[in-house]
Amino acid sequence: MGEFGIVGDPAGMRALADRFAKDADQLRRAKGAVKMAWSKVEISGELADQCQAAIRVNGEGFSNAAEILDGLAKTVRASATEVEDKIEAERRRRERVEREAEAARLKAQDKAGQ
Repeated sequence: MGEFGIVGDPAGMRALADRFAKDADQLRRAKGAVKMAWSKVEISGELADQCQAAIRVNGEGFSNAAEILDGLAKTVRASATEVEDKIEAERRRRERVEREAEAARLKAQDKAGQ
């Protein structure tokens, strides 16, 4: 995934989520900028109606795409947290196994020394 790392890498996943959120914000800003620019245009007639319709349709598309990107960002962030939780659980499991192995080794040494 290049700059975003790989799936299973929480930092890379969060970077990807941040990119999704940034792109969603850019879409919202673009929609607002087009609406603002159009509000300053003084034109009427069929061409104006067609332009207004195109702006509305494209604005809805921008909004929908931004919502999808926001949803993806939320999902990827949640997945990053899940990955971190699994990594931490595995770390704790390995520590427990190591402690148990050390305790068994010490017990075996103790028995051998008796």
